[in-house]
Amino acid sequence: FSAASGAVTVAFFALFGFIFLITQFFQLLQNYGPLETGVRILPVALSIAIGSVLGNALAVTRIGTKAVVFVGLLMLTAAFAWVATVSVDVSYLQVALQMVLLGGGLGLTTAPATDSIMGVVKPEQAGAGSAVDDATRQIGGTLGVAVIGSIFSTLYINRLSDSTVLQALPQEAQETARDGLAQGLAVAAQSPAQVAGALRDNVSDAFMSGLHAGCVTAAAVCLAGALFVLAFLPAHPEGSRSEPVSG
Repeated sequence: FSAASGAVTVAFFALFGFIFLITQFFQLLQNYGPLETGVRILPVALSIAIGSVLGNALAVTRIGTKAVVFVGLLMLTAAFAWVATVSVDVSYLQVALQMVLLGGGLGLTTAPATDSIMGVVKPEQAGAGSAVDDATRQIGGTLGVAVIGSIFSTLYINRLSDSTVLQALPQEAQETARDGLAQGLAVAAQSPAQVAGALRDNVSDAFMSGLHAGCVTAAAVCLAGALFVLAFLPAHPEGSRSEPVSG
């Protein structure tokens, strides 16, 4: 129960942190609208669905839950390590492939882990088991946005503070630019023509530095989760649901 809950928490930690950053990347750096961004994130959802079906099917075979969830977390690790190498002008095809790997890993992780959580509780405790499963997702997602967002913000601010172009602007403009990517790009757009392009590049570089650091963090957390699962998650969790019913 605990090992499966930990796997779900780790998976949603990584997913929500990724969505927090990738939506800004698509909308603000690659200039897609909200609907266009949503459509471009669909590979994650589709691959989660496929990975979930495949993960449940494999978990009940001799392969077992441990191996499936372990591979899923390794796929998440690889996906985030790959995302940490992208540049501002990366092609959508590459990002889509990264999202397929990420979504597939998430599906392989969460579906079998959820079955493990529900499989070890008594029938009369199914509601409590489901509530805990939902809570792990919410906690993981909240921590993902908070931790990865904080790491991103710290790197963004530090990198942008080193910009000599930004330092030449009024203090108020500097403080606004440090508030986030959207604010930084807005300050660049309102700056004199001779510095606008350079400042936009500095803001973009600062964002990518934070995104890379956030993805490396997510990859490290997923790898730690994979090792935790390998050590503690049973291959075939046993509980009251797996026991034969007499009568």
